[in-house]
Amino acid sequence: MACHTIPRVKTVLTPDTSSSGSILYVVSERKGRWSKPHPLVSVPVPIPSVQFNPKFGILAFTATVYNGNATLEGTTSIDRQEQEQADTARVYDNLWVRHWDTSISPKLPQIHTLKLVSTSDNSFKPKGQPRNIMKGTEADGRLEALGSFVVSPNGLQIAFVAKEPGKDYAWKTASFICLADVDGSAAAPINPGNGGASSNPSFNHDGTKIAHLQTTVPTYWADRNQIKIYYIAEKTTTNAASDWDRSPGQVKWDDDSTLLVTYNEYGRNKLSKIDIATRNVTPIVATHVVSPFKRFTGTDKLLINYSALDAPKDL
Repeated sequence: MACHTIPRVKTVLTPDTSSSGSILYVVSERKGRWSKPHPLVSVPVPIPSVQFNPKFGILAFTATVYNGNATLEGTTSIDRQEQEQADTARVYDNLWVRHWDTSISPKLPQIHTLKLVSTSDNSFKPKGQPRNIMKGTEADGRLEALGSFVVSPNGLQIAFVAKEPGKDYAWKTASFICLADVDGSAAAPINPGNGGASSNPSFNHDGTKIAHLQTTVPTYWADRNQIKIYYIAEKTTTNAASDWDRSPGQVKWDDDSTLLVTYNEYGRNKLSKIDIATRNVTPIVATHVVSPFKRFTGTDKLLINYSALDAPKDL
């Protein structure tokens, strides 16, 4: 479920997903009264991850489609043909055959966007059809993690993590932070020369900068995550707290001069803030385990997942 607040109106978007597809429902609240759930978008394939920018009406979601076809309707058509085949033989043209207990298929998780417009009853309705923003672009590869994408606050772009396919895909750690326009007109990596893994993209509050995590040593899975800041207009990247010897697992913006990070230290997963200018690291929660966390935009409040050996997870 994704919950987003806009002035004087609260809107909840929640997908109902099955193997045959997904229906995205919307529920709106105004002056203390909630509307009944009603279907907003019907998609013929499962959509496991959803992001929504209510200010600009940008809905983004991941859907697994066939490589080379990359359309929602085309995927269901090919699925029907696959089910009618009498054999189950497969031919693999690279060594990426299986990921843990799941065999690799020609399907690729890719990001789709859809414009939503406000209605007279303070809800939303779709405008146009979903668009695959990765199809036919430089980033038209396998999405590294289904949840690793975010819509910019200004509603113009989407940042996501992608891993380039190839013969060495199975043991290669290199992945990239890609930046795409929500209309699909451009998609390209912001760190194309990186040999290590990239993760956790996060826009600042006006959508002009991206903070993300990155390792630098190729094929070294235990490499330390470093914090990078990418300036979108200038197309330049700087390091944040490069001399800090911890490996953060999550990074988000607090304000334009401060980052919030989680990291492991002596058996505890701490939450700290980093001053970008001075590189000072100040713990906020230094006991037990904090992961993940979310900052509420426009407030000084954080929602954290907090757990300990002698207590269950709590919010």
